[in-house]
Order: sequence, then structure tokens, then C-alpha cells
Amino acid sequence: MSEQESVWYYTQHGERKGPVTLEVLRGAIEHMKIDREKDLIWGPGLSDWVTMEKVPELQGMPSGPPPVTASPQVEPPAPIASTVSQPSPPASGIGSAPLSTSAPALVNPYKSPASLEDDNSLADAMAERREGDVNLGMGRLMFWFAPTVVSVIIVVGTMFLAGSLSGENPNTITSSVVIGYLVATVICLFMTFSRLKNLGMSRWSVLWSFIPIMSFWLFYRLYICPAGYNDHKKLDGAGKALVGVSILFIVGYFGAVLTVGASYYKEAADKAQQKIEEQQRAKQESSD
Repeated sequence: MSEQESVWYYTQHGERKGPVTLEVLRGAIEHMKIDREKDLIWGPGLSDWVTMEKVPELQGMPSGPPPVTASPQVEPPAPIASTVSQPSPPASGIGSAPLSTSAPALVNPYKSPASLEDDNSLADAMAERREGDVNLGMGRLMFWFAPTVVSVIIVVGTMFLAGSLSGENPNTITSSVVIGYLVATVICLFMTFSRLKNLGMSRWSVLWSFIPIMSFWLFYRLYICPAGYNDHKKLDGAGKALVGVSILFIVGYFGAVLTVGASYYKEAADKAQQKIEEQQRAKQESSD
């Protein structure tokens, strides 16, 4: 049988390749495109898939590609298609091991890809989250409004109910408002737990709110970062816009504080100077 007949098959990373000629198969082995120990080969005279060492036509081949020389290398000729129908290789590998790869295991939908330059990684993670059936916690947009709305409804409703039932008794109203605040606090706490789950963070992270500097970090995570941020560490367009708005707010806040502080300082200095002048005039009048 001629070596130019494309009747040889081989596997590469669990996928079947071929048909190719024996010459092309040898070239793939020499250039290490085929793993000599793991990949399998099938061709004429073989009843099943076998490793390279069990194929007589492939014995005595070098263990690596030839050295590079200055002269250009001639590419091997393309396989010549044969008009004669060729036999099909077996459907499975040696023993009970199939050639097809197994189904991939479930992975974290927020896990970043190997390449951090992939701009679509965040969009893909968000799409997988939206298509999933598992409850992944409260999203960012909902967290912006839900705690405030719930707190206002509970507190105002409690005050209205207490006032309508107790008349003008201030003690009853005060106790009802305190209970309303406690209920609103507990509900908001569970909403925060749900939001932390959405970010991929532990519920214990809520304790960072009691540390002054870390409370700003927790605010950034809760109100600005998208779902699963603890894993993929990427901001979407809305998150970047919120960062810009937050920076403008902080700059405006400190600017207002400095302006008001300077105004109070100037007013206090003017009053002090006016008082000193009045004392000097009174002293001068008394001496005259």
C-alpha cells in the first residue's frame, strides 16, 4: 500500500484527526504535535487504536524535530485525496476509554478567564448569572433603593400607626418609632447579606462597616461594584460611572466644608476684631 494514501488517523487532545498520509503522520510526530505516550493512532492492519510504539511503520523515528539549518525547508506535499473509499476507524479508544472528552465541570460563573485582557469576560459572567436558576443575591440597582424605601415605609408607618392608636401619648409614639427602627435595621441587614452574596463575599464582611476607613471600602463594594466582583475584579460601565459620580460628590463635599469653614473663620475673626476695637474705644473714653 502506498504511503500517499490518506488512510491514517490520530488523536490530539482527545479529538480525532485525519485521514492523513503516513508521511504527514510522521511529520506530525517529529514536530511533536502528537504525544507519543498519550495520543492514539489507527491505520491499515490495526484492529483498534494504539500508541505510537505499537505501529510498525512508525518505529525508529527520532524523538524530536530535526535541527534548524540555514537552507529553507521544503513543506511536505499536501495529502492526495483518494477516490477509493477508505475504512472508518473504530469509534472508541483502547479498552473502555472513549476518545471524546468528558463534559466540563461546573465552574464559578464569575471566575475571570486566563487572559485578563479579554474585555468580554465581565459581560459573559453577567450573562451566565442572568441565565442561571440559582439565587445569587440582591443586585446593585435594587440595593440602591430597597433598603431606603423599606426603612422609610416601616418608620413612617410605625409613627402613623402609633399616633393613631395612642392619641397624644409621647411615650407610646417614641417606643413605636424605636421598634420601627429596629425592624428596619434587621431587614436592611439581611438585604446587605444578600448583596454580599451577589458580590461573592462572605457575610462577615459586614463587620468592616464598624471600621472607619474600611467602611468606605465596603461602601464601594456594595453600591458600585457589579455582581461577582470579588472573583472577576472588573467594573462595568455603570460601575465606572458611579465611581466618577462618587469622586465628584466627595470633591464637592470637601469643597463645601472648606468653604463653610473659611466663612465661619472669617466671621469669627471679624467679631473678635470688632470686640477688640470696642474695648479699645471704651478704654480710651474712660481715660479721657
